[in-house]
Amino acid sequence: MSQSIDFRINDFITEYLDYKGFNDTVGIFLKERKTRQEPIQSLTNGNHLQDIDQEKCQIIKDEMLKYFDDGNREEFFRLWLKHIPSNVIDSDPSLKSLEFLLYAHFAIYYLRSNNRIKNEQAAKENMQEFKTYMESIKGQAISQTSEILPLFALPFVTSPDKHSSFQELFSNEWPVQIRKKVSNFFDWIFSNRPLPRLLELLQNGERASHILTQINNENEELKHRNRETNKQIKHLSTDYCNLISITIVLI
Repeated sequence: MSQSIDFRINDFITEYLDYKGFNDTVGIFLKERKTRQEPIQSLTNGNHLQDIDQEKCQIIKDEMLKYFDDGNREEFFRLWLKHIPSNVIDSDPSLKSLEFLLYAHFAIYYLRSNNRIKNEQAAKENMQEFKTYMESIKGQAISQTSEILPLFALPFVTSPDKHSSFQELFSNEWPVQIRKKVSNFFDWIFSNRPLPRLLELLQNGERASHILTQINNENEELKHRNRETNKQIKHLSTDYCNLISITIVLI
């Protein structure tokens, strides 16, 4: 085995150990590799936010959830735009739906009957922002889903908190459900790491082995069919010859 391949394998092992959280083992392994004067590829975690460590990510998450709870739309979406990649949201309809529901949450925050803080100006601004957001996604697939479609009427309804169509929206359970969804999303987006290359190689190997097995099975099936077809052709050929012989005799 050439040294370059050997070094790459060691890089893959280091990456896998780091992915699985074997920090002490990684430290010892790297130390031994340095002692051997091996070239070491620097570790990259592949995170969407790879320039931010986990402690910082937790702080950002806590801040955004606090802004969610406090109805602070401006600060929440300031951090949302800063730290959440737009291509991730736009490429996944379920995440785009979550973004829509977040705008809806802030739009009705000050309209809730159990909200002790009343701010009519903020309520109007939040509803206008919600309306602007809705206009920006018209024609997109999520605008036609059963969960989202009824909410397009929200900015145009007087006293939506008293309207029967929005009873679930103004229930105590609804913001709790949305908070849970967004919290789970933060956990994913702030820790989303690609699989280590060693694991990818093993998975690709298993897939390739499975495909080869399927191909071999299909090949055997085709051989069997070919043998059966040849038998049928042979029988037909024999029958044809017999018919010819009978025809000659009759003539």
